[in-house]
Order: sequence, then C-alpha cells, then structure tokens
Amino acid sequence: LVLPALTRVTLLGKSLRECQKIYIRLKDQLFDGRKRPYDSETLTKFIKDEIGAETTLADITGKRFIITTVMADKHPIRLHLFRNYTLPVDTEVAANLRFDDPKGEIRFWLQLFKSSNLRTLLSNELTIHCS
Repeated sequence: LVLPALTRVTLLGKSLRECQKIYIRLKDQLFDGRKRPYDSETLTKFIKDEIGAETTLADITGKRFIITTVMADKHPIRLHLFRNYTLPVDTEVAANLRFDDPKGEIRFWLQLFKSSNLRTLLSNELTIHCS
C-alpha cells in the first residue's frame, strides 16, 4: 500500500535507489510491529520531510502525468484526476470539465494520501477535502 504512493516520488526526480532507501527508512520508523493501525502523525511527518510540505503538482515539471482517485464522499462516487499541467483551453471550459489548477491548494503529500490506501493503515482519520 505504501509502495505505490512512494513510487510517485520518482516524479520529483528521485532515482529508484533513492526511493528504496526512503522506503526502508519509512519501514523502520512506521512499521514497528504487526499491530495496526499505525501512527498517522509519523507517516505524515515522514512524507512531508521527504517531498516537501508545500510542494504542489505544478512544481513537478519535465513530465506530464495524471494520477487517478475517486471521490467517495460524493454520491454517486466519481472519478477525480490530479494533473501537473493545465489544459490549453479557456478557464471556464476547464472548470466545466472539473479540471483543477495544479497550482491550487492540494499539496503533493495530500494527493499521495488521497490516491492510495494509506488511510486504511493509520491510527487517526486524515480528512482531505477536494473541490
């Protein structure tokens, strides 16, 4: 569950070897036994320290990417796409397509939580809101 989120760190220019080292450090700090749930504050701090607390999707340049998730708090559940680029269309058209500005308020570390099952491992609820 953590590994898919961690592999997205390669988008920040980290090598696979660096990601492996990050994963091993995370394992040592977070997974201290078989008892679940794990401490969410430890994981949140670790991820913020590794990728930056203020890093947004727009900060990741050189590659265009889309990361998928669902908005399960909506009914019916709907697909949500995180992108690091803007559409070459009018702002109103982009809004009608539910295309969020990558320079918006969603930080990359929050997006990692939203698009993975990390929340199922954690001790306290991490609420993430997205428009």
